[in-house]
Amino acid sequence: MQLRMGERKPSTIPTGNRFVYYPGMAPQFEYTAVNVKNRSHAITAEVEIPAGGAEGVLLAHGSWFAGYSFYVQNRRLHYVHNYLGLAEYRISSSEDLPTGTQTLQFRFTRTGEHQGRGALYVGGRNIGEGEIPRTIPAVIETSGEGLCCGYDSGLPVTPDYRAPFRFTGRIAQVTVDLGDPQAAADAEAQLRTAFTDHHQGVIAGHGTPRGSPRTGRVYTRAGLGTLGRAVFLRSKMRTRRKSKSKKFYSN
Repeated sequence: MQLRMGERKPSTIPTGNRFVYYPGMAPQFEYTAVNVKNRSHAITAEVEIPAGGAEGVLLAHGSWFAGYSFYVQNRRLHYVHNYLGLAEYRISSSEDLPTGTQTLQFRFTRTGEHQGRGALYVGGRNIGEGEIPRTIPAVIETSGEGLCCGYDSGLPVTPDYRAPFRFTGRIAQVTVDLGDPQAAADAEAQLRTAFTDHHQGVIAGHGTPRGSPRTGRVYTRAGLGTLGRAVFLRSKMRTRRKSKSKKFYSN
């Protein structure tokens, strides 16, 4: 089920390596939000912190079942990665944030399959870092919460705060820049392959009643990806039309 849910669906949203979000926007769900799973990325928030300080969510995606949150609390910058509700990997700044117009950033550097190292920055200066040994492998929205800018909807990603925990300063915008495009493509290819192989049968010694005449593999609708199912159905419709044509002319 996780593998099927994790398969990326066709979308009219332009693809690219930079996504920009603005405070108060409606939640962006799994197949329209930026996909940071298993790839290096940077989350950059352009904010204004008043003299009395500010706190709240800058960018969050998911819930306490799985997700991540980039937020300010008790004058410190924090990032939490919630691994499937089983563990929380938290990185916090070692000093209070300065007031005024600031650039706050979280950088994730992928060091292996679904693992990496995170670091926090203010104005390009490192103020905290730590290991994230396990990251979400397939799907974030197991409970329906989408990506939110300036707040966290529904169930919070972490018990550190209560939703919506809106940012009390001013957010100009939050930008997510992606890296490792090949690594991400390889990971999604592995996900599709694993899912297909799980539902795919191989006929040995019994001819090839369905599927490839060369490999003897039987392909089912359940085992194909979105594009594969479309090709499968189109091929099936052509076969039916040919069959009807043969019956018509034979009569």
